[in-house]
Amino acid sequence: MKNRIKIAVFPLPKTVAFPGMVVPLHIFEPRYRLLFKECVENNMFVALALPTKALNLKSPDPLVSTRPSDSNNRNLTTYEPSSVVCGGQARIKKQLDDGRLLVEISCRKVFKIEEYIQSVPYYTASASEIILSEPSLADAHILVKSMQSKAGTLLERNVQLLENGLNSHNIISSLQQMIHWTLDWLPVEAETKQQVLETFSIATQAEMILDLMDLWTPAKPETSNISAVKHKSGNVIEVDFSPNH
Repeated sequence: MKNRIKIAVFPLPKTVAFPGMVVPLHIFEPRYRLLFKECVENNMFVALALPTKALNLKSPDPLVSTRPSDSNNRNLTTYEPSSVVCGGQARIKKQLDDGRLLVEISCRKVFKIEEYIQSVPYYTASASEIILSEPSLADAHILVKSMQSKAGTLLERNVQLLENGLNSHNIISSLQQMIHWTLDWLPVEAETKQQVLETFSIATQAEMILDLMDLWTPAKPETSNISAVKHKSGNVIEVDFSPNH
């Protein structure tokens, strides 16, 4: 059995975090204020989870409009979280006069939720850390250079991530930085980012990003509307480059 740790699960629509990202949040609901206070006090990781579907909804916002006033005492039946999440230490930067919190999560690790421990007042889960497989140094160099070149073309400027002193640690780390940085500005949906997060090979993640960059490079945003492409790994990558994206 894999080593497991207890984590708190925080649902965040349209957002997928990756290791190295710092995610600031404005917390106003009582149950989530409690989540962050208890996680800080107990040194427990908070993981961000992309909801995969909304359940029993009468309004478009599954996290706000359907809750009764005693939301601390009901389970989170309005969403189904992704099973692969990213998280880390939470920090409360400021508590406002009305109790709202300004927090940030320093995302460090990717986890696979194995089972839920509790559902009220917020979800906690038993989770195992996912260790991504790494490419060879030669392949990592090739992938980084390919991503630099395509990013430079797309952004019409020279992307300089790597200059000197590359070694086995730095090149793999730099490749992951390129993947995460590219996902920040490439116009893809959260579901596409979740597919990348759920791919446990760094090289395959990079190849998926390169495929997405290839789709964007020859197309003009005002005319392109590509809904999906099947990556050679077998993953179907959903992407929308419609004019209103």
